[in-house]
Amino acid sequence: MSSSKSHSLQPLSPELEDFRSQWLHDLQANKDDSTSVAKQTSGSSATASTPLDTKQDNEEFDIDVAQNPSVVLEPAPIEDVESSSDEEDHAGPAFGASLFEYESQKKGKRELVSALDHFEEAIKKEAHGNLSDSLSLYRKAFRMDSAVDKTYRQKHFPSKPKTEGQKLASQIQKDSDETPTVPLSMDELLTSFSSLQIEPAPPMIEGTPPPPCPIASVPYEILYAILEHVAAHDIGDFARLAQVCKRMAFIVASEERIWRAACLSSRFGYSSMYYAFHRTVRGTLATELASSGAFAQQQHEAHVDARRLARTEKVCAALLPQKPYSGSWHRLFRWRPRLRFNGCYISRVNYLRDGQTGPDQKTVWTPVHVVTYFRYLRFLRDGTVLSLLTTEEPAVVVPVLASARGREEADVPGAHPLLAYLLRGRWRMADPLAKEPLRRFSDGGDEEASPFEVDGDIVVETEGIVPKYTYLMQLALRSSGKVAVNNKINWTGFWSYNGDTERWSEFPLKNEKPFIFSRVKAFGFGELQ
Repeated sequence: MSSSKSHSLQPLSPELEDFRSQWLHDLQANKDDSTSVAKQTSGSSATASTPLDTKQDNEEFDIDVAQNPSVVLEPAPIEDVESSSDEEDHAGPAFGASLFEYESQKKGKRELVSALDHFEEAIKKEAHGNLSDSLSLYRKAFRMDSAVDKTYRQKHFPSKPKTEGQKLASQIQKDSDETPTVPLSMDELLTSFSSLQIEPAPPMIEGTPPPPCPIASVPYEILYAILEHVAAHDIGDFARLAQVCKRMAFIVASEERIWRAACLSSRFGYSSMYYAFHRTVRGTLATELASSGAFAQQQHEAHVDARRLARTEKVCAALLPQKPYSGSWHRLFRWRPRLRFNGCYISRVNYLRDGQTGPDQKTVWTPVHVVTYFRYLRFLRDGTVLSLLTTEEPAVVVPVLASARGREEADVPGAHPLLAYLLRGRWRMADPLAKEPLRRFSDGGDEEASPFEVDGDIVVETEGIVPKYTYLMQLALRSSGKVAVNNKINWTGFWSYNGDTERWSEFPLKNEKPFIFSRVKAFGFGELQ
């Protein structure tokens, strides 16, 4: 039996030699590819199956040796033994395994201690596709350190060192943040413009002479005279000169002589304001001049204008030191209440009214009507006012108000139908320096309980729609915002007087809305055409 076994083992020696030579060849190939294996994230090696086959052959060979102890195999060379141990230590990843699996198999399962260890292991699990374990490790890492992600970025992706320019820019930004700039006040900003001059425009093409600018060489005395004429013609044009350049902005804001002239003028300023009724409700002068001639009326008007100018100077001088004017004629002209004559005040009213279904309509719904109407007030500089209540839009009414004088024109052939509802009247403003201040009207009988009139209150008396009635409106000039000043008129009270019964009746103001000023170029400066 032993002879038969030894005879069967004779062919194994050349197979073993072939196997060993193939093994050495594979080990040498693995050594050459060891550097490239570390760069691969996944993949397989064709030579990885060789150790498995070798293991199987060794197992078969050990079985044969155990069965034939008399057979002694030749020892392997020392190089082969060292290569074998080296192969076991540096064996590549198995077929289909990733680099993370290979490293974990090589190093074994490391102990996770810090939050960074858990975070790094979670990233490995996530890259391998094990999302459940990865999520658990992420949670543990963030419980241990809420900023572990920043620590990971600093370790694996450190930021590049800043250059000298970047360091200087960051230092400048830090210094600017530590010392924030405080915006200049209006007075300080205008003071910084005081030393500036009117600069001509730059040349349109570089290298060519700049365009001429004659006003840049004009002496200030002549420039002041020019601007004074501009302000006398239209104060709005004078104010818009501040948009030309910084020098003009300084002149417009600081030239108090021009603003004083504007405040005292009868065209734009307060000399055109009446603090007592100058006309009757029908627009005529006082009764003692009704039978006088035209020359006497002109003398009376000139006398009234002189008195109003003196009164305006006295009122402005008394109000100028007070707040918010603080000694500035510019602020006084802008903030003190005054009526405007180059347009009209319009109030648009919308309210809901329940309707009624027809007798032949079968429905459970009740109609609701939206009622819209307009109130118009045009103040004239002679002390009269035109009032109109209508449902017509401003585009239709404004041309009628440009030349209308009263309801008597409605009988003229071809007259506009709206003239039949046009009411004439008179107006006055509250006198802030009156010796005996007037109280606001009250039909309750207790005049002592009514508040005093204040600067900005307006009293308007107009005709009634029926001759026996007279309407009384108490209004107040207000501002609708910081930019738009004195462009709104609020309601204070509205009454009607019955001349037959000598009784007053108050109108409800539930639906009434404020009047908003709208400039109309066709109105000029407040004179009827």
